[in-house]
Amino acid sequence: MTHMIIGGASRSNGRRVPDRANPSIVPRIVSVDDVTLITLSTETGEITDKRVYAQDRINLGGHSGVSMYKDRLCVVSLMYQCLRLYHISPFGKLVNIMELGWFAHDDDELVQASFRKQEAEFKKAALISAHRSLAFPLYPRSGTSGTHTQRPFKRRRLGQSRSRNVSSQFQDTSSHESADVHFGGVLDESEDNSTSNNGPLSENSIYSGIRQHDNKQAWPFDCLKQKILTTLYIQALSSPNQLTALQDFYRKFPQYEDMLLWKAQFIDLNRLLLKYAPIQNILLRGSASSVSHTPMLLVEYDIFQAKIINVYEGSSPMAYSMLIQRQDELRKAMETDSRSTPDHWMTATPSNDLYLHSTFFQTQASIRKSRMGGPSQAIRKAVSLLPIPPQISTESPLFDPSLFKVNYRHRSTIERNRPSNSQPVKFYDRHTGLFKFRLVPDINSLPTESDQT
Repeated sequence: MTHMIIGGASRSNGRRVPDRANPSIVPRIVSVDDVTLITLSTETGEITDKRVYAQDRINLGGHSGVSMYKDRLCVVSLMYQCLRLYHISPFGKLVNIMELGWFAHDDDELVQASFRKQEAEFKKAALISAHRSLAFPLYPRSGTSGTHTQRPFKRRRLGQSRSRNVSSQFQDTSSHESADVHFGGVLDESEDNSTSNNGPLSENSIYSGIRQHDNKQAWPFDCLKQKILTTLYIQALSSPNQLTALQDFYRKFPQYEDMLLWKAQFIDLNRLLLKYAPIQNILLRGSASSVSHTPMLLVEYDIFQAKIINVYEGSSPMAYSMLIQRQDELRKAMETDSRSTPDHWMTATPSNDLYLHSTFFQTQASIRKSRMGGPSQAIRKAVSLLPIPPQISTESPLFDPSLFKVNYRHRSTIERNRPSNSQPVKFYDRHTGLFKFRLVPDINSLPTESDQT
């Protein structure tokens, strides 16, 4: 029995309620949707399963937020910065496998819960110690009896000079006000920012605004981001020119920490190709040329080993080599055992087809020689196409470049099942150059009898 997965989204009318249990939530995304995925039987028309994601942000356009491989489905949540992995059963049910993002293993939450008891005991002991320090101060008023005023320690910022506060710490005070006790960090910020030598410190200059909480407490990185940053640091350490690589890593670190998970693609059952980009590009509905100018990261991730295999920068030659050498691997994700027969048609790619290979490098050469181009821009333009959603491609011998010559700009309209262009795709014989036939994506654009006369 075959099934079809249909996705739809509608603007959420309810007020967005922040999920306190998910620290990876992106507060900058204001416009949220109610997304629904329906599994439908193509034989009976029966709805076999349904998933609803309320107040979320999933890019369904162009299949950017979903990826399929055999009986696996991956849904990318921009709002919660996580990957929801499902197994599609033969009966059309979506079985939860795991959710990657804040955690990387199924039992990470259980391990974290096991430390909550120890954390509660530590906070209780710290609270008792704080009350004792208030009841028995270290500096009582000398030469007096009875009640005395308490001198709490002066709170100061990290890096503030101690010489300015030495005299003020030992001055007599005429009144005592109880201070609040905080256990969130080692140093607490004072209400008055004027006591710092370098002026008030802005939180935006220290922490990324994407990871700020409502109480101005910065959350740590999620598990995927932590692994990516660690891998980039190890790559810099293992570089032949270690000093230059480390300087480049520290210089680009603010860009790395602000990047968000954007797209994902199955390479096989165990590996995913992830794409990270700045939030401006994720929310921008512009052209591909504008996206190719911005920094990005491509991450190859092993799901079950929870390991980063490799990290590529969008403008690095390694990413370009990966794109050239692994075109077939990245485009074969929809192949199944029943279709891997000798007479099965394989999608033509620049790796296995001479004509596409020539067209690809001609385009790269034109970008390199253009006025606003160059080698780096050509690499960004090519790598910006990754990851590739193979489930939207139509495999047909009509698109064999050795048989017919077509306009590749118009070909993508039909190949990706997107009738967004009314211009027909004309097919010409590869050897003779004669016109053979044409395909029209929009039936309303077909010529009528009045047009022919």
